Amino acid sequence: MKEINQDPIYDGFETHDEARPIELYKMWNDTTSRYFNSSDVTVTISGIDYIPTEIKRDSIEFDSDLNANKVNVTAGALTDPVINYIASNPVETYWITINRLHRDHPDQFQQPIFYGFINNISYKGVVAQVTCVDITYLLDRKVPRERYQVNCNNILFDDLCGLSSGSYRKVTTVASVSDNGLVITLNGALVGTDLYKYGWAESGEHKTQVISNTLYTVSVRVPITGLATSDAITVYYGCDKTHSTCTSKFSNQANFFGFPYIPARNPALRI
Repeated sequence: MKEINQDPIYDGFETHDEARPIELYKMWNDTTSRYFNSSDVTVTISGIDYIPTEIKRDSIEFDSDLNANKVNVTAGALTDPVINYIASNPVETYWITINRLHRDHPDQFQQPIFYGFINNISYKGVVAQVTCVDITYLLDRKVPRERYQVNCNNILFDDLCGLSSGSYRKVTTVASVSDNGLVITLNGALVGTDLYKYGWAESGEHKTQVISNTLYTVSVRVPITGLATSDAITVYYGCDKTHSTCTSKFSNQANFFGFPYIPARNPALRI
């Protein structure tokens, strides 16, 4: 009886699927790295697991020298780097690299496609579109950075501000977290109501912006991933960059780098 061989056409499809290129996404900041890939299976490269994720990109934009300078990445689910970026923006910068390789040669022929950082995120439902730009984007920023404006040009706790974050924080533990994760009740009392507004709360590697606070609760912009009762948490003061806040809240008016007495009306137009 004649044996039936496996369909060579099917073999061809299987080979084609194995050779189909996939893309590797690495997203990281100063403390944390995340690894994803665009396929349906985990890919291990040099001992690092790239997790399958609903993630894709559009066409990369190139400058006149054919350098990749912009790409939009679409995440079908809110992956950790996206959540963390929203929570910490503008506290931290998330960097991103995209490489392409073939399934049947995972350790060879990795082609770098893009290197840059996350510049913006927009939403449509649960889908996030992440706009990524390369390092040359920074060259388009206006110089000097300082502007003639009422509010301070400094960033709280930077070198020009001169204040130490260690002197303006509360280290405590979590008493409870609301169902939506946006209100955190603390075991230790904060210094005062809304003193931490515009600051941030930090637990482990996660940060999120504080939008208001009472003595024992903190309302945050985005939930801290995995936060639970008894977890350690640190809450930092915030600053709205006004001269009155710099004076009354921090007694740091000597380092205030704004121009609070700019006339509201143009003196040249006065009669």
